Amino acid sequence: MKIQVQTFAGIVPKVSPRLLAESQAQVAQNTRLESGDLETWLGLSPEQALTRSAARSLYRFKGRYWFEWGENVDAVRAPLPGDVSARVYFTGAGVPRFTDNEQAIVGDGPYPANSYVLGLPVPASGLSVSASGTIINDDPALIETRAYAYTFVSKYGEESAPSPASNFVDWQPGQTVTVTGFAVPTGEFVIDAIRLYRTASSGAGTIYQFVDEIGVTRDSYRDNVDNDRLGEELPTTTWIGPPENMHSLVTLPNGMLAGASGLDICISEQYVPHAWPDEYRHTADDPVVALGVIDNSLIVLTGRAPYVITGASPASMTMTEIGSPDFACVSRRGVASVPGLGVVYPTANGLAGITAGGVANLIGNYMSREQWAAYQPETMQGLAHRGRWFGFYDGGCLVYDPAGGDGALYELDLDVAGGYRDPATDTLYLIVDGQIQAWNEADTPFAAYRWRSKRYELPRPSAFSAARIRAASYTDLTLNLIANDTPVASLPVPGPTVFRLPIVQRSADWAFELTGTDRVYDVAIAETADEI
Repeated sequence: MKIQVQTFAGIVPKVSPRLLAESQAQVAQNTRLESGDLETWLGLSPEQALTRSAARSLYRFKGRYWFEWGENVDAVRAPLPGDVSARVYFTGAGVPRFTDNEQAIVGDGPYPANSYVLGLPVPASGLSVSASGTIINDDPALIETRAYAYTFVSKYGEESAPSPASNFVDWQPGQTVTVTGFAVPTGEFVIDAIRLYRTASSGAGTIYQFVDEIGVTRDSYRDNVDNDRLGEELPTTTWIGPPENMHSLVTLPNGMLAGASGLDICISEQYVPHAWPDEYRHTADDPVVALGVIDNSLIVLTGRAPYVITGASPASMTMTEIGSPDFACVSRRGVASVPGLGVVYPTANGLAGITAGGVANLIGNYMSREQWAAYQPETMQGLAHRGRWFGFYDGGCLVYDPAGGDGALYELDLDVAGGYRDPATDTLYLIVDGQIQAWNEADTPFAAYRWRSKRYELPRPSAFSAARIRAASYTDLTLNLIANDTPVASLPVPGPTVFRLPIVQRSADWAFELTGTDRVYDVAIAETADEI
């Protein structure tokens, strides 16, 4: 009678231990299994101590500085080619905000040291205008009825939506229009200039065209600009800021950002991340929990069914409901866009995955709803790493690894307060014991694995006397024998040759367990050495 395991996979708790496949495990703790061998991960490499003791969200800035927040924050790099200011936009720490080179890394931390409110204020009241001067041609056909509006301009060149229209004034040749009533507010933004626009007639009707840019200290302006010297049409009519409670900020292709507020999904103007026009919003039937991105698609996760929004520009985007209420998202922090796997997130029924092909319960064949609930899915933080989803819950971590085949789940002894995946390097940074630490980057193993085989029901009571375990090394490898679900023997593995086992009892119900850090290729356990 011989037991042999040639490949190692993860746990399938939904299946009875006696019905597991040869490669599947009852226990797979601190294992790494994508190669089919049994191995452990490398350990955590400390980066730096937290500067905010209660930090739970991270962002790596310019490859060396750490932004830390105590809230559930989503941060993204500005979708602006050639942005030398290195702007970073974030939601979750109060109103939506952004920071940059000058503001973020002032002093010794914590960072970001300073930030601005995302979006510019809109001028609250209209201007007052009047015409004066000597009329040089009183032909009624030359009378122009004008109105004026103005906008604010930030030091980044961002421009606000316009003020309400001024009163109307009739202008005739020879006159000058005096404009007053400019009012610049103060707050967590920097307004460097004012742009003035006035109405002009065109084939499309009455439009506002650029007149001049003036300093913020001006309280009046005398307009003598001829019509043929007017500039561009006012571009910012709808450029309001995002909702104050917007969350789940993500980057989309073609220079767009997206966020969520209540039932609404908000999308920015292309390459204008401070502008969030109302007409680009979409509305779900249930409050939005989180957002994710697959290629060119925005995935909307709600307390009910998910949606997908597609389109090359904000104005062309359409929203379609996919899935069912079975795929309601239960944790905003649990969502991760996993390269090659899609948007992965926890539901009450299991771990959901959304790809271009639709939505599915990724672990429906591995774990029941009740077994899944024991991992506290509503508390999970999900992070992507090397094509896997790491789900951190209170006191531990569940990993979904599609490379594991029929056993794609295993557990890690990791108590994590938060984390961040660096998209440039696919490095996973975790908050552990008050430090930011890089996962799988140390020179030593993370921890000893524990892998328990299926339960073997033998046709008759048997006693095993010999074993052979092929491994890469034999410095830390122990074999445990289990009869009738009770450990009965434990011994270090001496090397690659067949070795004797103590005959402790006969049983028709056996399993074995391996612990250690050595990489294991295969296992054979038999009643006699000749069988191996």
